[in-house]
Amino acid sequence: MTIAEDARLNIQPCTDQAGTATTISPKPYRWVVLGIAFTALLITFLDRLAWANANLLASKSLGLPLAELGVFVTAFYVGYVAANALAGFVTDRIGSRRMLFLALAPLAAATFMFGFTSSFAMGLALQAMMGVFAGADYAAGVKILASWFEPSERGRALGLYLTAPSIGVILANAVFPSALDLVDWRALYWGLGALTAIGALTCLVALTDSPDEMVRNATGMPSTDSGDWRRGLSLVARNKNLVLIAIAGFGANWGTWGFAFWATALMVRGHQLTRVDAGAVTAIFGVAAAVAKPLYGYLSDRLGGKRRSLVIYDLIGFCIMLVVFGQIESKGAFLLAAPLLGVTAFIYSPLLAALITESVDRS
Repeated sequence: MTIAEDARLNIQPCTDQAGTATTISPKPYRWVVLGIAFTALLITFLDRLAWANANLLASKSLGLPLAELGVFVTAFYVGYVAANALAGFVTDRIGSRRMLFLALAPLAAATFMFGFTSSFAMGLALQAMMGVFAGADYAAGVKILASWFEPSERGRALGLYLTAPSIGVILANAVFPSALDLVDWRALYWGLGALTAIGALTCLVALTDSPDEMVRNATGMPSTDSGDWRRGLSLVARNKNLVLIAIAGFGANWGTWGFAFWATALMVRGHQLTRVDAGAVTAIFGVAAAVAKPLYGYLSDRLGGKRRSLVIYDLIGFCIMLVVFGQIESKGAFLLAAPLLGVTAFIYSPLLAALITESVDRS
């Protein structure tokens, strides 16, 4: 590793406990970190998107109207928003690796238990718990990637990381409808709970919070990063850019996940598409987003300070496509509009995440 690379990664020459000089090059490991963080986020999205396909069957099984079970989505996001608001402070205190484990392990338990739901109250409580734990991993994932990737690479890194929601949409709508023709909706949640538990253990065993920590672990040097949640809270309160990014993200995610959760059911009920056909439309929506998101992130890296403008252009296009999608009625038209809506509905997310890390870096 060159001196320039050492400086860029904030790694200094060091000695081990015996006083022997050591040379550590953790930089390639950043792709392993990205892969694990991506997988963790993907799993949490599979857990939440299962309901978009299982809700019709659950409605019949529980003897409850679909509109009433729609409150489950609200319960999930009440927990999710609360967790997102607090998880960043906890991550600063305990580190990304532990935060990811503490998010996924309880999520695994709550997802598995949801398969035993026997009443509206039980389902509501478990969905709220799932929301809390699913929302706790995002800040940890963004922080660990910001630690491992320098600013000039963060657009593409976060673009790849945030393809996880899009690929989650693809997998959920390509796999779950067919799976639910073979197994009960309860078995789907039991399987997802087991998968989430495996993801939690992988995060705990295989992740390292930063290149500096990898060096300290290899050389036996003590940690010097204790995290200061009070400084983080003060930063958020004083940083106008963070507040504006949060407002933009709120509105954008409202449109994205409102569509993702309800599109399948509304196409089935409102336009008489089969569950598999409606799932195919939503899967195409996700495919387009998965392809476009890292490309848009890479474009933002190449254009330097143009991330804000790129977000604005995308959100304008997203608004237009939501209106267009709401006016069409045939399967063919849905299939044509889905990729355009998928692109605009997701590509803002890596840019907003990069803007957040850069805003904090400058503070």
